[in-house]
Amino acid sequence: MGRVLVRLESLVDERRAVLVGGQAVSFWASYLSRPGLRLPVVATKDIDFEGPRTVAQRAGKLLEAEVRIPKASDRTPLTGVVTFVDSEGDERQLDFIEAPRGLNAQDVRDTAVEVTATDPDSRRKIAF
Repeated sequence: MGRVLVRLESLVDERRAVLVGGQAVSFWASYLSRPGLRLPVVATKDIDFEGPRTVAQRAGKLLEAEVRIPKASDRTPLTGVVTFVDSEGDERQLDFIEAPRGLNAQDVRDTAVEVTATDPDSRRKIAF
């Protein structure tokens, strides 16, 4: 996930996209755990972000990925789906949603906690 966040850093820095869902829970569990504590791997197939369709389109360009934008008639909370192949050759998916159920999108962005962490692959500091 770290490599994906590095490539999407400009979107996250501008608070146009906020990590939500299972990957966010996994991140916080790892971030807040005691050093050396081995947590079970919580893998989710996709990575969920709060963000509008324009951000999904921009993420697609940054990842050189396929972007699907739902039609209004699709009746879905998704604002976009970005499908790409990661550095290990596995297909991954980013789901962009208008807002987590029961929350306001602007409130999510305004109250998001910015965290700076080191990507283990690149040793680069990233904020998200």
